[in-house]
Formats: sequence, structure tokens, C-alpha cells
Amino acid sequence: MYYFINSAGQQAGPVPADQLAAYGVTANTLVWKDGMNEWTKASDVTELRFLFDPTVPPPAPTNSTNTANDNANQTSFFQSKTFAIIVGICGAIQAFNMLFNGSGFWNWLLLGVLGAGLYFLWKAIKEKAIPEKGHIWTVIIITLIGGFFSPNSKYGDLFEITDEFVGDLQTKYESYGFVGSDFTKYTDDNEYKVCPVGRLINVRIEHVATDEEYEELREALESHYSGDSRVNQVYRNGAGTLMIDCRN
Repeated sequence: MYYFINSAGQQAGPVPADQLAAYGVTANTLVWKDGMNEWTKASDVTELRFLFDPTVPPPAPTNSTNTANDNANQTSFFQSKTFAIIVGICGAIQAFNMLFNGSGFWNWLLLGVLGAGLYFLWKAIKEKAIPEKGHIWTVIIITLIGGFFSPNSKYGDLFEITDEFVGDLQTKYESYGFVGSDFTKYTDDNEYKVCPVGRLINVRIEHVATDEEYEELREALESHYSGDSRVNQVYRNGAGTLMIDCRN
């Protein structure tokens, strides 16, 4: 990297050797870099002769330059067709998983991978261009925001419990019996109590809850089990709590 005295008599730089001409450096321009004893005319610096004599080749790339290029090549993998295909496949698998297991926050987040993968693939193949890193981060941020605003995101722990009870009715038990207290479970924050009775699964909010809170939870459960043949309906019972109906 060279410093030079510009046409106004002021010091400028540092500038790479191969870019000096673009800054108006001529054969008589005084230049200096680390290791030189004094300011010297550019034409008297052996390393810069290629700027003024077309028969002299420019300096060979240094090891540091090669290393920088290697690093650039490694980074570009995350914007390559291979990366796009891998991400797209993972996203497709996650979309299939969401179809059968609901759409909590982490499922929503991982589904964003599908959109990102398809975008990268489209950019890399159709437009023959590498997606910019800024675009990649935009996709990630939008996906995170979408996950936080997903209506099912705050019920992930509860859904894990209800899913387990619903699944066991297909594999382990014909019925939980009339007294299902032995199977009762609470979410980690003790916000919800889940107690199966027969082929019904009772869900209760443990704090004093409003009708609006129960209706929001009912809609979330209904959405979670939408299209699930194992669940007939989700409704509010006479006691005011919710029932997941798994009766045949």
C-alpha cells in the first residue's frame, strides 16, 4: 500500500500499487510506503515500473492475497447453488413436518428455510447471480419476526403435552378411563394443566383467566389440530375449560 503526494501537494492514500494510476499518480509523483527511507518518484520505484512501462508485468500476488481469495471462496459457498439446494431440501422436509405436527414458533422459523432456499436457487440458476448477503439476512429477520407473531408460538410447551396424549390414544391406550388424574401434566411454567379423561383431553388455564383468553387458546388448539383426523373438535365445556375431543 502506497501513500502519494497529489496534485494539490497533499498526502493521500494508502492505495494498492495497481490502483495508483487511477488516482492520478504519474512517473514524477512522489510516493512512499512502509520500509522506504524517503519519498521517491514513482518511476524510480522498481515495484511500480509496470505502471509506466507496458513491457514490465505487475508484481505477482502475495500469499496474503491468495489467502484472502481462499477465504472469499469459502464464504461464497453460503451463497452457492449447492447451499441453495441443501437449504431448499431441509425447508421442504420441515414443511412436511409442519403439515402433520402443527406450526409452533420453531416450526415457523424452520419453514422460512424453504423460502430462503427457493430464493437462493432462483437467483443462482435463473438470474445467474449470487444472492447478496444482505438479502440472506433479510430473509432470516423476516422469518424470526413471523415466528414471534405466529399465533401458536407461545403454546409450544402445551402442544407438546396435548400431542403426546392424542398420540397415545392411537398407540398405547384405548381410553384414559374416567379418572385420568394419574396422567395429568402441567406445562413447564405451570400456566396450563392438561388432564385426559376417557378419550377427551381437558385443558385448563391455571390462573384466573378471562373468556377472551380461553377463546384465544381454543382457536390456537383448533388451528393446531386442523386437518388432524385424530381430533374431532376442540370446544369449551360447561365448566369453562377446554376439551380436545378424540372420540371415535
